[in-house]
Amino acid sequence: MDWAWSWWVFVPAVVVFSFFSMFSRGAMNAQNVSRHGQEADYRNDVGGAMLGCIVAGTVYAAILTAVVGFFI
Repeated sequence: MDWAWSWWVFVPAVVVFSFFSMFSRGAMNAQNVSRHGQEADYRNDVGGAMLGCIVAGTVYAAILTAVVGFFI
């Protein structure tokens, strides 16, 4: 299978942006809990937090791939 350039940009970007999203979610956890209560704590719904971070990473990667595509 021969991948196009966009897949070589998109797949690593999903991984990187998902980790960035997880890191920022963890860093902001105390502020989220103080604002929105215990239901905002990622430890209460680990699966939902992981899914949200992966979806956010995918969206960020798609945006990055589109921006790179404008310059290629």
